[in-house]
Amino acid sequence: MDELVGTTVTRTYAYGLSRISENQKIGTTQTASFYGYDGHGNVRFLTGSTGTATDTYVYDAFGLPITTSGTTPNNYLYSGEQFDSALGMYYLRARCYNLATGRFLAMVPYQGDTMNPQTLHKYVYSSNNPVNAADPTGRDIAGYVQNPKDRGSACGRIRCTAGVLCPRRNDSGHRGVRFRVYKGGSRGCHIPWPRPAPP
Repeated sequence: MDELVGTTVTRTYAYGLSRISENQKIGTTQTASFYGYDGHGNVRFLTGSTGTATDTYVYDAFGLPITTSGTTPNNYLYSGEQFDSALGMYYLRARCYNLATGRFLAMVPYQGDTMNPQTLHKYVYSSNNPVNAADPTGRDIAGYVQNPKDRGSACGRIRCTAGVLCPRRNDSGHRGVRFRVYKGGSRGCHIPWPRPAPP
C-alpha cells in the first residue's frame, strides 16, 4: 500500500496479517524497515534489511512512550496504530485517542451496559484495561477471553471485536450474531449482543 503526498509516493507498506514493513526514502536512499511486535500488538522495534534493530520503543500501559531510540521516521507505534505527531494523538478511525490522558476526544455512540460499569464511561480507552485489551476502531474494545475448561471449543481463546460478525458459534450455538467480549457471565464465555429473540 502506498502513502501519497500529492501525487508523490512517500512510503510503501507491505501487509500480511499485520503491517510487515515500510519502504521509504531517507535522504537519497530507499530504506526498508521491518516491524517487530509484542503480544499486545505494539511496535517494539524496527529492523533494517540485515535484521539489525535500528529503532526501539517502550510504552506505558496507555501508550505513552517511556523510551525510544533510533531516527527512522515511523508513524505506527502503540497497538500498531497510526500516531499523528501534529496532534499528539493516535488515529483510531472513529475517534482520536489522547495517550497522555488515556481518553478519547469524542464520546462513544454505544450506550453501555449497566451490568458492566466500565462500559458506561463515554471517553475511556479499552475499559481502562489497556494491558489486556485494545480499541482499534475507536468504538469498542477487542480483547481475549479464555475459559481453561473449554480449550478448543467455541468458548476457547478467540478474538472478537464488539459489533463485528464472528464466524464461530457461541455457547448457544448461534452463528453470525454480534458479540461483545465479556469476562464474567456464565462460564466466562461470549454473550451474544444483542441477544437473539427467543424461539
